[in-house]
Formats: sequence, C-alpha cells, structure tokens
Amino acid sequence: MPSFAEPGKHAPKPTIYGIAEAGKALVTDSNKDISNIRNFKIQSTEDGSTNSVPLLHIENTNTAVGSSGELRFDKNVTSAANEHIGEINFYAKDSGNNTSEHFCGILGQVAIHTAGSESGQLSLQLKTDGNATMVTGLLLEGHSTTNGRVDVTIGAHANSFVTIPGFLVLKNHPVIPPHTSGLTKEEHTGSGTLVASKVNTVTYDGSAQFAMVLPAATINSRLSIFFRKHTGENTATFIVTCVGSDVYSTGNHAPTTSSNIKDINISAASDTILTYTPVRNATNITGPGSKMVFTCSVAGEWHIDVILLGMNITSSAANGTFVFSQ
Repeated sequence: MPSFAEPGKHAPKPTIYGIAEAGKALVTDSNKDISNIRNFKIQSTEDGSTNSVPLLHIENTNTAVGSSGELRFDKNVTSAANEHIGEINFYAKDSGNNTSEHFCGILGQVAIHTAGSESGQLSLQLKTDGNATMVTGLLLEGHSTTNGRVDVTIGAHANSFVTIPGFLVLKNHPVIPPHTSGLTKEEHTGSGTLVASKVNTVTYDGSAQFAMVLPAATINSRLSIFFRKHTGENTATFIVTCVGSDVYSTGNHAPTTSSNIKDINISAASDTILTYTPVRNATNITGPGSKMVFTCSVAGEWHIDVILLGMNITSSAANGTFVFSQ
C-alpha cells in the first residue's frame, strides 16, 4: 500500500485504501494491491518551501524481525548477460536552467545469466565534466564460480583518488599500515611504556637494554618507534612486549639475519614479545632512521611493519636479529 507523507507530519497523506474507484489515478483491489501501471509520476507544485516534497514513504508495521519494506525491480523475462534489471536515476537542471540532466544513477544488472551460475552486478554511476556518458565509480560483481565472492572496483580513471579516513583492513591478510604523518613525538631515553598515536623516538644504541611495553591494542590504534642511533659495537637487546593478554597477530614478518644474509622471522599464535639483538659489528641491520610501525585492526592484536636503515650492510654482510617469542 503506497502512501505519501509530508515531512514533520505523523500521518501520511493522502493515503490510498483498498477501495477500487473507476476513473481515479490509482486503483487498488480488495488486497490493497495495485497492478498494470505503466507510468507513475509524483509531482510537487510547491514553490519556495523547504519541505522535502514529493516524498515516497514506504511504511511497515510488522513487528517480525525479518519483515521489511521493499522496493522491488522484477524483470520477468528470460535474461541475457548484462541484462538491465532496474535503475534509480537522479536528474536536475544546471545553472543555466537547461533541460534536466542525468547526474547520478544506481543500476542493477544480471552479470552471469547461466542457470546454476547466476551472479549479479551493481553499479553506482555519475556524470563527469559535463559528459553525457555516465561513468561507473563503484562496481560490485558477484563471482560465477566461487560462492560468496564479490569483486569490487572503485574509481574510473588513472588519476582517481580513493580517500579512506581510517584504516583499510584485509580480513585474511595484515592490515595495510597507515602513514604516521600527523603523529607528534614522544622521546624515550630508556625502558618504559610506548604511547599510542605518537612517534616514539628512542635513544637506544645497544649500550643498555631497552624494555618497551606496548599500550593496549584497541581497534584503530597506531604508533611507531623511531631509532635515532646506531648500535655500533654494543650488544644490549631492544625488547617490545605486548601488555596484558594482547598478542602479535599471527604471521607478522620481522626482518632478521642468518649467516650474514637478510632473512625474516614470522610470528606464531600467542607471541607477545619481539626482541632485537645486535652484534659487535658495524653491519647491524638497524640504524638511525629505522622504524617500527604498530597498528591494530583486531582488538587485542598488534600488527607490525619494520622498516630498516642499517649502515654498511652488503649482500654478504648483515647482522643483528629480530625474533618473536612468548
């Protein structure tokens, strides 16, 4: 049953009830259903009003959780590939009061029509630079052979920008680390607790152990450790430990060395400690400007990226180790 509501009013009006009346614009049957309508137009003649009119209001008073109002597009034909099912389009006039132009649209299509492999496609489209051809800026495509897979394309030009105010999280992969730009500095001259949302600079040079403790791993937390000095001939360790029940996410990679060759150490489930141990050698893999970036996309888990700027390192001379442990 369609109804049309004025903003701010509790009762929509006019409301069409299930009484068939010949000659009216809308005719409903005894079930309050309307059928066999080819074109249906709602037009507002109001001028100067700030009300959102005309308004199409779909109201559902069924208290069942799974019950909902529905706007359905049903193309009741044998479909073909890329068949258009339904569109919602947005038109407006330009500053010259010219004929209404197509500015935005939502298009639903049949992507794959093969029985048993059916998949859909949804596009958000926009006008760009006055061009009459609509451009798809967001495309969602169901996969025909992998159940549950949806491919997404964002943007429509080599120079398109995609802005993400927070984090981009990959469910089956580590979080993509954010830039640390915008974070202010927190200086550490010895062991202590690292500070979230800070670039934690350390004067660690291997002459004394630094035992650093991470803050609680809460979603969207980030921080970094910035090494200001080289360890030289010193061998004291640099340790970063998770607090409480927090852990390093499984599969973190930390660069390390083995037999003078660069390697990686990979975190296992429940690892809570990352230890760097230098050797008495000028070719340790950490140096001034080396950085460790910590991000959290899953509560209680830290993801780490280690960026090293070791001095005097060659393909056959690299020393110092990073090791995850519990």
